Amino acid sequence: TISKHIIAVDDAARRNGLRIRKILIKTQLIDELYATTAGREIQRRRIFIPTRLPHIVNQVHDDHYHIDFEER
Repeated sequence: TISKHIIAVDDAARRNGLRIRKILIKTQLIDELYATTAGREIQRRRIFIPTRLPHIVNQVHDDHYHIDFEER
């Protein structure tokens, strides 16, 4: 569901002249995210998800994820 949401957000951002700059999500969830069809689409679109985060940043993203945008 998260990976599908990220794709939907990316589609909406692109329609509005934006792109996803990066996504912060608990690093232990990344492999599961990429294992989905939508997760592979995230990789294909080269949406940046850091695989290493400072411990405190990783911990606070255990119940949500954060999406940063920038203009295209």
